[in-house]
Amino acid sequence: MIERGDVVHHKPTGENWVVLRAGTDAAGEFVEPAGWPPCRARASDCEIKEKGSHIDFLDRAESK
Repeated sequence: MIERGDVVHHKPTGENWVVLRAGTDAAGEFVEPAGWPPCRARASDCEIKEKGSHIDFLDRAESK
């Protein structure tokens, strides 16, 4: 299960992302990466590379 703070590899773009949000909506499971531009991808297109390695960074950034 992909969670906030995980690093995932987005297979269609070949990019590694830090996950800002992950969840489920009407279209299925999704991942939203931290960064710009904002986007949303299917969780099935992502592979977990590191679990929770950036959770502290995200928490600090959002508290400012």
